[in-house]
This record gives sequence, structure tokens and C-alpha cells, in this order.
Amino acid sequence: MNIKNDIRIKSIGFLIDQLGTNNMRCFAAQDRIMDTSLSEEERLQAAIWAQELNATRSALIKAIDDYFGQGDISMGGNKTYTYFVKQEQEEAAMPCKGGKKKGKKKKKS
Repeated sequence: MNIKNDIRIKSIGFLIDQLGTNNMRCFAAQDRIMDTSLSEEERLQAAIWAQELNATRSALIKAIDDYFGQGDISMGGNKTYTYFVKQEQEEAAMPCKGGKKKGKKKKKS
């Protein structure tokens, strides 16, 4: 195990710093994916880079969650957006927020 890269032994401040830096790199990679002036090979490399950065991002989020004792909240072990899922479910159940059944609208006579 390479101690230098082991996120389990880094401070919470360092993890947060890495997460911020990683998010900026991921944004830059995604920006390159959409840059039509680049060759397909360059865009493919950007997509691969974005995937690698996203995997690192997920690991950093998980490590931060674990640090605060919330590792069990992470969705699927890689995402931590359970509050969005819960919010969407609650909104879907509310008639004024999309809980109404979708179907054909009745024509006015």
C-alpha cells in the first residue's frame, strides 16, 4: 500500500482540499469533452480522465463521510446524494409537485 496515496490516513482538511481540487479538474475534463474544436481522440482522453476523476471524487466523498460517521448514508457506496432522492420521492408524493398521474389531457368542449 502506498501511504502517500492512502486517503484513509489523511486529515479531513486535506481530504476537503483534494475534493475541491478534484472537482475543478473534473469540470475542466468535462469542458474538454464538449469542446468540438478538439479531435475525437482528445475528447475521448478527456472522457477517460473525467471518469478517473469522478472515481477519485467518489472515494474522497466516501472518506469524508466515513470520517464523520456517515459512511452508511452513501448511495451505492459511491454517491452521497441520498437527500436528493428522498426529496424527489417526497415531492412526487405531493399533488402540487408532480404527484398527479400523467396522462392525456381532456379536451375542452
